[in-house]
Amino acid sequence: MTILRVPARFAAPALIGAALALGACAKKAPEPTPVALTPQEQACVDRAAAVTAADPAGITVMPSTSTKTGDMVYTVGAAGVNYTCVVSPGAQVSSFSAVTAP
Repeated sequence: MTILRVPARFAAPALIGAALALGACAKKAPEPTPVALTPQEQACVDRAAAVTAADPAGITVMPSTSTKTGDMVYTVGAAGVNYTCVVSPGAQVSSFSAVTAP
């Protein structure tokens, strides 16, 4: 059996180089999958972006409830303000208004 002796001044750079080589070969984490919005949610995001001039990527959409006629009611957050968005199954926004405190 042969023992490899490395001078102390070369040991640290050799270990760092080996760690970097192993790290470069490591499997990369998968990219997160983008969130797919429903047509109704997208209609609310589009309306919020038009009203507030906010970046669509920074707009949040949360389902609140639905109506008897099938319309969906969403709470939309854009530019620091919450809005109520009512949208039909055909993705037509019928109401978009700022939420007021009770």
